[in-house]
Amino acid sequence: DDKVRDRTVLVVQGARERAKLGFDKARGLSLEEAMDREVMKTFAQNEMKRRDVEEHKRVYAARERAQADELKKKEDDEKTFEQQWNQDDRRNQRIDFWHQFQADSDNAAAQKRIRHARNFKTQEKVEKKPKYGNVQLETWKRDWK
Repeated sequence: DDKVRDRTVLVVQGARERAKLGFDKARGLSLEEAMDREVMKTFAQNEMKRRDVEEHKRVYAARERAQADELKKKEDDEKTFEQQWNQDDRRNQRIDFWHQFQADSDNAAAQKRIRHARNFKTQEKVEKKPKYGNVQLETWKRDWK
């Protein structure tokens, strides 16, 4: 690929120029060895940066997946709770408990409710709840008469 080749050439040239600027004969290396060493060091640094970026991307993707899984689990838990809460037999049982509580005449709150609720109508127990979407088409005839 031409872009990769051009970029590699620029990296090598930049490393060679840095080696020339920082060249010191006291280290015991020739100019060519110092340039080669600087080129290798530059490529090693670039590779380390690339690996670091890949690791960060992997960690970020894993965090995103974990958050999405947690959100989906929370939604599923809420959905199952709502389904269990709204089951007909459980609803009827709750209504029965409420009726028993209301019927307890010894309860002070019940006495107060009886005194203050003139038009109080008790909730009726629904034996069979109509399914959502089912319509009673003949009810208008009864209401119309």
